[in-house]
Amino acid sequence: MEQTGAEHDADNTAAVLGGVPKPQIMASDLLTRLEGIEAASLSKKSKNQLRKWRQARQTPLDVFIGLVGDKAITELTRTDVLKFQGHW
Repeated sequence: MEQTGAEHDADNTAAVLGGVPKPQIMASDLLTRLEGIEAASLSKKSKNQLRKWRQARQTPLDVFIGLVGDKAITELTRTDVLKFQGHW
């Protein structure tokens, strides 16, 4: 079996064993991640349909970030959501 050297990479080992913190998903990254999840259904949309799809999601996301800041989704609180809900 051919070895690539990755088996003994200290960074990879630390990450696999939990020695490296998980990357945080920020509120500002949510639309990009959603586009990745929905890629199959979005591939069938026209350019104008994609624009409308993005805008319908980007606008409330921008409002949310404006109200509570660009937080990691694991750090969102009930107060943040109620602030957003109260805005609408």
